[in-house]
Amino acid sequence: MNKNGEKFEIIWVSRDRNNEDFVAYYQKMPWLAVPVENMEAVTQITSDKYKLKGIPHLVILDGYDANIYTLDGTKKIMNDKYGLEFPYQPRSLLNLIPKSIKILITKKIHLLKIQFKQFLYGLLEGFLPSIILKRLIQI
Repeated sequence: MNKNGEKFEIIWVSRDRNNEDFVAYYQKMPWLAVPVENMEAVTQITSDKYKLKGIPHLVILDGYDANIYTLDGTKKIMNDKYGLEFPYQPRSLLNLIPKSIKILITKKIHLLKIQFKQFLYGLLEGFLPSIILKRLIQI
């Protein structure tokens, strides 16, 4: 995948029980790793979220917003020798829209919500006491 210009980062969370085993195994790896002393805390945080089920377990996340592409990255990579389907994100029509357009749409919707709240506030300003209005419409 690196040869194809794909950009990604692997972060290894070891299941080694001591630093010596970790270092001996990690010396052969070209990627980032969580230190052994932090491994238990990271595992507790991630095991339920990423449905950790064995060794190895590869989770592939979107590098932009950390959305989960797949919880079964090991199987995906084993079945895709040349990485043609990388990054293995779920297939949907929404994934066809470029991120820059998604961001633009999200910003526009947020702006419209603010403008609508301001409009509604101005409309109801003459009918309701301001303290009730502010609680009702939080701007």
